[in-house]
Amino acid sequence: MVESYANRPSGDRPDYLFGDYQFDRSKPSYSNPWPMANPGRRVADGGLLRDPKQVSCWSAQLAGLSREWRSGPADYFYYLLAAGSRSPLLGAVPTCDGRPVTGIGNAKAEKIWYRALTAHMNVNTDYRAARIATLRAAAELYGDHGVEYNTVNSAWAAVSVRGADPFPGGSAPRLTNPGDQSTRMGSPVNLQIEASDPRGLPLKYTIEMLDSNMEEVGPPAGLSIDASTGLITGALAAKGTYQVALTVTNSIAEATNTWFQWTVT
Repeated sequence: MVESYANRPSGDRPDYLFGDYQFDRSKPSYSNPWPMANPGRRVADGGLLRDPKQVSCWSAQLAGLSREWRSGPADYFYYLLAAGSRSPLLGAVPTCDGRPVTGIGNAKAEKIWYRALTAHMNVNTDYRAARIATLRAAAELYGDHGVEYNTVNSAWAAVSVRGADPFPGGSAPRLTNPGDQSTRMGSPVNLQIEASDPRGLPLKYTIEMLDSNMEEVGPPAGLSIDASTGLITGALAAKGTYQVALTVTNSIAEATNTWFQWTVT
């Protein structure tokens, strides 16, 4: 944000790279300033590689990393909040939850982050508390459940940081939990998910499997969901009990989640 505010294209041009100006542009190290040079590469825990030791996706494994490497999800959150997952600077970049984020721009992002840092964070703030702090800051500056507020929430979800809504009762979409499901292995599935938006906004449906830590690990093998209608079809090819997450998102980035079990016999 300092680079953007200074706007010195002939010197340290505005970008989202860390350490790029200190490198000699003629040397190989300049091609890989951290943390945003290679946001699409993956590391073993599913994080997005930006430096060999720094990851973008929050997980419990961050606790074992040194302080500077633990900052990765916050760095990536801020980039997605400001620039989004598709920008002229870096083109399309992946997100940890596979969902796109439309940035709100540098000016609004910097105000939200500054307000959160100065009014709602302290030395003990962890990632979940940082999410609440920035949501509160967005609500104070721009109103709760507006585009700015919802983009803060989406950007945190995009780096695998989720939690409760500090301002419940907003205008988020309504999603009906279908209840636990039981099917035979290989049997065809035809399950209609029911959802609506209070303002009649178009909805997008997604489905994900959850691991034992309730973190998303990808779509259920053999099943797919129609993004516009919410119809789940396909067939599960392996026996077991699966944790499934449903998300419905409206056109201004408000999202509602629900979870259920799917048993395959």
